Parts: sequence; C-alpha cells; structure tokens
Amino acid sequence: MKAADFNSSEVASYYRTRFPDLKQAGPEWRGSCPVHQGDDANFAVNPKNGLAYCHSQCGRGWNILQLEQELSGRPWKECRQEVNSIVGRPIRGPAKLREVATYDYTDANGEFLFQVVRYEPKTFRQRRRVVKMDGSSAGISWEYNIKGISRVLYRLPKVAAAEQVLVVEGEKDVESLEQLGFVATCNPGGACNHAGKWLKNYTESLEGKRVVILPDNDTPGQKHAEIVFQAIRHRVKELRIVRVPVGKDASDWIAGGGTRDAIDEAIAQAAVIAGQDVSNDGSTPGTQPGSSQAPAAPTIPQIQVNDRPFRTICQDGFDALSSSNTPPQLFVRACRIACIEATELGRPFIADFDETKLRHYLAQAADFYELSARGVRKEVPPPLDVAKNIQARNPASWGFPVLEAVVEAPTLRPDGTVLAQPGYDAASRLYLVPSPGLEDIEIPEQPCSDHIEVALDVIRDAIGDFPFVDQSSYANAVGAMLTSVCRHIISGPVPLALFDATTQGTGKTLLAEVIAIILTGRAAELMSAPAEPEEWRKQLTSILIEAPPLVIIDNVTTTVDWGDLAKVITGEMHRDRLLGKSQTVSVPVRCSWIATGNNLQLGGDMARRCYWIRMDAGCSDPFRRTGFKHERLKEYLVEHRRDLLIAMLTLARAWFAAGQPKSSVPPVGSFERWTEVVAGILEYARVEGFLANSEKLFEQSDIERTDWETFLEAIEDAFQGAAFTIAELWERLNEKSYEELVRQSVLTDRAEELRNALPIDLTRWIDREGQFKQRLGVAFNSRRGRRFGKRQMRVERASGDAHGKVARWKVVADA
Repeated sequence: MKAADFNSSEVASYYRTRFPDLKQAGPEWRGSCPVHQGDDANFAVNPKNGLAYCHSQCGRGWNILQLEQELSGRPWKECRQEVNSIVGRPIRGPAKLREVATYDYTDANGEFLFQVVRYEPKTFRQRRRVVKMDGSSAGISWEYNIKGISRVLYRLPKVAAAEQVLVVEGEKDVESLEQLGFVATCNPGGACNHAGKWLKNYTESLEGKRVVILPDNDTPGQKHAEIVFQAIRHRVKELRIVRVPVGKDASDWIAGGGTRDAIDEAIAQAAVIAGQDVSNDGSTPGTQPGSSQAPAAPTIPQIQVNDRPFRTICQDGFDALSSSNTPPQLFVRACRIACIEATELGRPFIADFDETKLRHYLAQAADFYELSARGVRKEVPPPLDVAKNIQARNPASWGFPVLEAVVEAPTLRPDGTVLAQPGYDAASRLYLVPSPGLEDIEIPEQPCSDHIEVALDVIRDAIGDFPFVDQSSYANAVGAMLTSVCRHIISGPVPLALFDATTQGTGKTLLAEVIAIILTGRAAELMSAPAEPEEWRKQLTSILIEAPPLVIIDNVTTTVDWGDLAKVITGEMHRDRLLGKSQTVSVPVRCSWIATGNNLQLGGDMARRCYWIRMDAGCSDPFRRTGFKHERLKEYLVEHRRDLLIAMLTLARAWFAAGQPKSSVPPVGSFERWTEVVAGILEYARVEGFLANSEKLFEQSDIERTDWETFLEAIEDAFQGAAFTIAELWERLNEKSYEELVRQSVLTDRAEELRNALPIDLTRWIDREGQFKQRLGVAFNSRRGRRFGKRQMRVERASGDAHGKVARWKVVADA
C-alpha cells in the first residue's frame, strides 16, 4: 500500500475535516473505523503519510484517496478533486458538476437517513441533512459525510413489506423497475468490489424473501452479483439470477422495450439456484452468477455453524449423516459407531470410530460454513464439538444398521438361506465383501445325495494328503472347515480347534491356512501365543474389535492354559478397557479359533473348550515328503476356492433342507448349538467320527490333571492324610539331612519326591519362598474341591478351619 502524495499538513487537514473524533494515541491517531462503523478504537492513522488501517473487522488499510473512494463510492478522479478541495489544493479537471437526480434513503419506518446525489458528468456523492439553530447560517444544509449514519438498502420500507425483491446495481434501475410495478432495491455506493461492502443488515433485510438478482452486463456488475449471491444464498427463501438481454442494465432493458410481462417471464424461466428451500433439501448452487450454464442439481446440505443454537447445529449434522448413509457405510457395533475399512492388501475389517473419523464422514455428508457480521460466507471443517455430540448420543437413537461381522465369502443366514448379495444384509447383520469370482455363487435349494457326494469329493480332494491319525481327526478337520464357513448360523460360542502333530513339518499350519484361504482368498494371518496374561487380554480385545472371521494361534510351545482365551471362547460378548483410554468396550465374539502345535498339552479348563485334529506323517522329517496330489496346495486352493465354498455351503444347505435332523453326538457343554449344527451337517452327509476322539484328548493331553494327581498323592504320602499349612509344606519341600559322604546338608528323599511331583507351573518358583507360598495358596484355592484321577483326589480346607487366620489344608480321596 503506497501513501498518496500529501504532506503532513494536508494529511492533518483531511483527517480533521473528515474524522474530527480521532485522538492522539502515541505516534498514531486512533478512533472508530468509519468503513465498518465499529465502536472500538481499532482505526489507526499515520500522521506523517496519511496511511490508515483497520485492525478489527476490515483487516486492511487505505491511503487518503483510497479511503475517500471507499466511503463515497465515487470514481478516483472525483475523489482526488474532493480531497484537493478539503486540503486547500487547486481543483483541476472537468467543469463544475451538475446535479441531475437525488435518491433518498430511509429506515424501515420511512425516516430519512441520507441522500445519494447523481451528477453530470456521471458521478455520485452521499450527503446528510444538518440543522443549525443559531448564527447567520441557521437552517437546513447538507454535509457530504455520512459517518455515523446507518447504511441501508434503497426503498427499505417497500423491501420490508414485499415477498419478492429485485436486486440491481443502482438507484436509477430501481426506479425504472418500480414504474413497471416491481419492488426493487440496491445498496448505496454502487457495485461491490469486495465482500465487506455488502453489509450484514442488507442481507437481513432480504431474509426469507424471494430474490432475483439482475446484474449489469459488465465485469464490475458480475463481481457485484457474485458478492451479493454469496452473502444471501442461505438466508433468502429462493434465489434466481436473470441476465439482462438488452443493453447494460435493467434501465437499458426497459428503455429497449422490456415490459412487465417480459421480465416476469424471464424470472419464471430462471432456475432457483439457492435459498432456504433449496438448502433444506440439501442443495448448493451449481453455477456462478452470470454463468450461461444451467445450475447443477442439488447435492448435499449446507449447515451454518455460528449464530445458531448448538443443539440445532448438532441435529443438522446428524440428520445429514443419517441421510447420506444409503447404502450403509456407518453402523452400530457394541454400542459404538463403526465402519468397514480395508488394509493396504485389501483385507476388510471393522474399524472403530473416533472424532477425527466421524468428522471425515460429516465432511462428506454436508458443507459447513460460518457467516461473518457482514453476511460473508466462510467454509469451515465440521466442528469437533458436533462430532463429540453425535458420539455422546444414546446408541439407540443413532438409527444406523447393527453390524455383527464382515465376511469375504458367501455364507448362510441363521435361517439357512444363502447370503450371496454384496453389501449389508439386515437379516443376518453381516456385510459381505466378496472376492472376485464369488459374486454369483449358486447353491441348490434342495441338495440331493449326488450334490452331497460331489461336495465331499471336493473337500477330500483338497485335504486328502494330510496325514490324519484316524477317521475322527479327519471328521474334526472337516468340522473345523464347516465351523468357519458357517460360523454365522451358530448363535453361540465355538470351541478351539487343536491342529496337533507329532513333529514339525507335518502340515498343521498348512491345514489352518486351507481354512483361511477358503474364507478370505488370502494366506492366513498368524499370531503367537503371548507369554503374559495381560498381553493376552490386550491382543484379544484388539482382535475382536476388528472382528476377523478366523483367529489362528500358530506354533504353540507352552501349555494351552490361557485364562483370558478360555473366557472369550465360551462367551458371546467380550468386555474390556480400550488400550490407552479410560473407557470400556463390549464386542461380540463371532470368529472361529484354531491353535497349532506339536504334541499340544492342555491345562486348566481348556480341555473341554477344544476339539482335536491329530496328524502323524510316520517319518522323522515329514517336511521332506513328496508325491502329493497337489504339490502347490495354496495355489490350488486359491484357484478352486469357489468350488470349496460351494461344497461347504451345499453340505450345510442340505442339512437345513432336511429339517435340521439331530445327530447322535452328545452336546458339548457351552457349545450346544455348535455341536448341533456341525455334528448334524456331518452326520447327515455320512461323515463319521466327529468328536469321537474327545475322551482320548482328555486322557493324553491334559497334563494338569496328571500333574495334580501326582502332586496330591505325594502330599498324601508326606503328611499321611493329616492337615497341613502352606508353611509346613514348604518345610517338607526343603527338608534336609547331613550327608557324611559330601559333608554337607542335602535334601531328604521325601523332599526330593515332593519336588519331583510339583506341577510344572510351580517348579519355576521353588527357589523363591515368598512367591512360591503365595502361588501355591492361589493354586489350592482355585482347585479346592476339584477332583483328579481315578481316586477323585482333591484338596480341601481342613474341617473347623473355615475362619482360621492361617489356612490348613488336607488331601482327600474316595475310597
């Protein structure tokens, strides 16, 4: 910004004349801004060069000539003459102006405010009446300065009473349209060359009305129309823009033969491109003012986020979110908003929502904006508080579809019908994202015996090379495949499938990958068993939030005795605290479970939560075997995934079509529906041996039973059936005698026998007295009354010791 060529004396003359209220404030003059008519002293003037700056709403500066032009709206040359006259410079240029017209501006009640004067050669000045009561100049005169006078629209009383208003650029156009019976208006000062020139009260005067903009056919006219358009587009009832077909402006059009009927017809043919009616339906203007193209169709809602009640803004945002959720993208899962996303490799998963993600969806559902004090629109991102308000609502009020899981292959609904249509299925609450080639799978409605035989051949062809030790392990393997493919017709929990082998390289992980490829078309995502219970809890919560169809715990080398997994396997919901947050989440358990390992050992209550698939290749290095039917099994499975899915679903569909006949397999506690479905499907397909090896699993794999039976027998021998305390047992475990041969104390034979009988999970603490005693006490309490072995051995609190300060224990056995 360059200063005008006025010296400091001329600067002082100008500002004393124009703005007598300015006061010295340090090196500057300060006062209220005459442009936006503010109340604070945010208008600063440099006394040396005359540069002025508004530090408040305007946020910009002017030199003397620019400021004069801003306030008067006159051409630059006229402003130069006016300033020269004020500061005492000789006036040069055109001849004296001749007044040709005056236009009175009044408030809504018709009270006079100021007047615009039109001169020839064409120029305009604004003035106000000044009444002097004394002196030789007493009477009414004009002062060419309207500082402090409210600026309003021309013909404001008529505008206030009208339903339809035509907005033009000048007072002459207003009066020309009035002669034809229209209500028209304009703002003082001519065309707006920046948004700040169209004041907020102008927009308020037009609020709720049907407005037609008739822009002049020149660049300033188009710019003026654009500024008016942006300011009023969301405040008026409806908004149209009509191009003037003849001449430069509305007056030229009328002078050229434009009639009332012709203008009415042009208005009727113009599209409604903005307004409250349009915005409520979710539209935005599609063309700029003056464009010859037709406006675009309405798209999304427009939401003003300032100067409105917060509850209304939140409701508008929620309504926009709900309206845009077709087809569904947002769901409710575990009382939280959720959506479906995919990894970089294309694996779909259920993603939890935070405020950032919700703001992303709000930005897709609506446009959010603020209106300044002058009615200027500013685009803003969706407010964070709106996102938080939506998340804080009662989940029952969201109205989004409930999502149970996302599946990547066609499956069966709980009623036995086939789910093959991609997208959300309300009946099953599943979202199907099928891989290419699976979109048009067809399953026989009433499969016959031939269909069943073909399906079994397809399954046998895929897993026939695995060295199952017996028919029961083969049937259980097919049962594991059915469990995963038909998981969503099983309303309750499903047990853990143990893929067990005698040695590494037998194919247990490969068998798990067979199921993963059938379900997803990809290699399995494997996890290791965490070493600590806290890690189990964290991993399980994270896994269940994403809701994968299959969880594979690979290469287990420790005892399968995981309390957190045991709880999850037998439960239908899992509740836990979110990692890094002070809030809890409850998620459904709808996946299938597999653990792989060599000679797996079970502990605690895991034995009843598992079923066994045992393999033995009959050689020391099974990974060196050759001669398989499918040398590249994974590639074969990917290529024939469709056939395998059809085979599995055909077996399940056949059982449903037959009326879901009950099997002869006894129901497994906590897994009754799983037993009913999988055993029923296999028995109807004449696949024998399902769960026939369960008793053998209990006998051979539950190391805890064996350990504790041996330990309790050793305690019984040591105390001869007498009651004892933990401290006394610790003394027996560390009982020593002096050995002359080595000349030192050594453990007695009785202590060695007790130590050798310790369960494996207690042996690691034998050298730490305090921790050993604590863990042994916990172990006794958790196993009190539990029976081990054929003699039904158990540990009990000694009689009469229920309230003792030191617990006394006793080993009891049946006769």
